[in-house]
Amino acid sequence: MKKFDFDLKKVLKVRTIREELAQAEFLKARQQARQLEDEVDNLACVQEKVYDHIRKKSNPDPEMALQARRYLKHNRQEIDNLQENLSQQKEVVYERREELRKKSQKKQAMERLKENQSEVYYKELQKDQQKIIDDLARHFTGSLDEDEDVFPL
Repeated sequence: MKKFDFDLKKVLKVRTIREELAQAEFLKARQQARQLEDEVDNLACVQEKVYDHIRKKSNPDPEMALQARRYLKHNRQEIDNLQENLSQQKEVVYERREELRKKSQKKQAMERLKENQSEVYYKELQKDQQKIIDDLARHFTGSLDEDEDVFPL
């Protein structure tokens, strides 16, 4: 019995590799976005701690208060920059997700084609085998009437 051989297996392999590469790019972009989110969260936490520290001091030193304000202003600018980068990175993640979705669809289409061709091949094979079996049965039993049993007990 001859095994099914998909004619476009190299195309399927290429599409599988492209899907894997797109998935790697997507995961990398998503990881970078998460890193930026963590940085924004850390800076926001530090900012909140500095605000709390200033509020708790009943009589703050003017020089220290000025330094704290400068730091908070710089920290706020840094947070804003990171949030802008995060927004851009989220766009990249969206683009990578779309690329991955398209490549997955192309691969799945090729897999469905392979599955359909395989199904047709095995149905034809089964039909051919059944024909051979029927021919053998007719040959060994001679010409039987419809009422006669092929395999008498």
